[in-house]
Amino acid sequence: MSQLPQTTRRAVVAAAVVGVAGLALHESLLVVAALAGLAVGLGVRGLSGSPSTVIVAAGLMPLGLVAAVATVGTVAAEPTVDETVYSTLAALSVLLMGVVGPVLGGNSPAALRDASRGALAGAVTGTVLATLASILETHGQPPVESVVYATGGGFDGIAATIAVTAVAGAGAVVAVPDAAVTTPRRKEFLPRYRRQAIVAIVALAGGLLAVVAAARVVGGRWLVSRIFDTLVFRGLLVGLAVLCLLVAATGLLVGFAWNRGDKNGSVAPLLLGTVLSLTVIVGGGYLAGVPPSSLFAIPLLLGVAGVALVAFSRLLGLAGGGRLSGTTPVALTALCLAGVAAVGADIGKTATPGLSLVGVVSTLGSGLFIYVVGTNGATLHAHVGSEGATREPQLVRIAYAVSVVAVSATVTVGGIWLAMAVAPTLSVPSTLALVSALVATGLVLRTLLR
Repeated sequence: MSQLPQTTRRAVVAAAVVGVAGLALHESLLVVAALAGLAVGLGVRGLSGSPSTVIVAAGLMPLGLVAAVATVGTVAAEPTVDETVYSTLAALSVLLMGVVGPVLGGNSPAALRDASRGALAGAVTGTVLATLASILETHGQPPVESVVYATGGGFDGIAATIAVTAVAGAGAVVAVPDAAVTTPRRKEFLPRYRRQAIVAIVALAGGLLAVVAAARVVGGRWLVSRIFDTLVFRGLLVGLAVLCLLVAATGLLVGFAWNRGDKNGSVAPLLLGTVLSLTVIVGGGYLAGVPPSSLFAIPLLLGVAGVALVAFSRLLGLAGGGRLSGTTPVALTALCLAGVAAVGADIGKTATPGLSLVGVVSTLGSGLFIYVVGTNGATLHAHVGSEGATREPQLVRIAYAVSVVAVSATVTVGGIWLAMAVAPTLSVPSTLALVSALVATGLVLRTLLR
């Protein structure tokens, strides 16, 4: 929507929020689905920004996808098949409403290609982490202890943990980019600093190993069990090792991207944000007790998303650099109508729909408002440009659409409630109310589209 005039863009966003809020009157979790979709859309959109923005966007996209699937699955958990279908359609409608605005509103082909790369890289990373979680599960210990005591218990396990941490620290020192730790004028001193850091790491690790070995020789098992073999001490070592591995991976990614010709620095932040995000998602899920077999659904989801992004780019002809902001109002309107159909079918089985009826009518009005105001804004942009479109004509169009939609919605809700109050169980009054509502909707469409 970035190519719509600013006033029109704000009105469309406000109407979309009203539409989601209307459907949320029937199911509050639809708000979470919309926010998850917005996270995915903003993640894709942010991939065309600065390196720091790309890192955040690359991390936000997998989080949004996982949250979206979890929310849709929760909403769809209904006792009957038809309720499941209606709830799933409503959740997908608001989810896509959050996605299409940022994605269709001015993304470049490069951003969509980067999004597909990030999703596929996340699928690979998630597969590796889920496999590692499956291996740790075979130890038969709680998730946290299985990670902390992955090298085993006793003297040998402690020595292995210290050695692994030292190797990870040395790897981080070697792999960290020069520009991250020094300036061009002091670059000649960097090799000496690296050697000093590695010597310090080796000396510290050697000292700890010497203390552990001495305790083992003199029979100081109580010292080992109360200090070195505790969950706190070994947890600190494992946390430090993971941090060093992330630093080393970041340095290697930056060097690889630079050597492959990524002089603008877009690939490395993309991969870094994706890897960090998947580490948090999969690692946090495992530590929270999620079965590793369920964690494999995350890389599968990202793989499907990566393929879908590639297909989306090619199907809509984005390879030529075209932009799709003019289609955003149409897409949002279609999604509003889909949500209205799903929720309307669900509440149609109840005798007293209550606030859900108000929400459905509000969302229907929001969809019509988005179509009329959004297409008018796209026309203004095509003829005079977003900068040349003044506020007054846009505000007049917005005020006119708001007044017509508000009056029509009030009459529709009042007519349906009156028919239900007079004869909530008779078919003839209910049919007349439905026909009247359809006629009123047709008249509103005819008025708005003149």
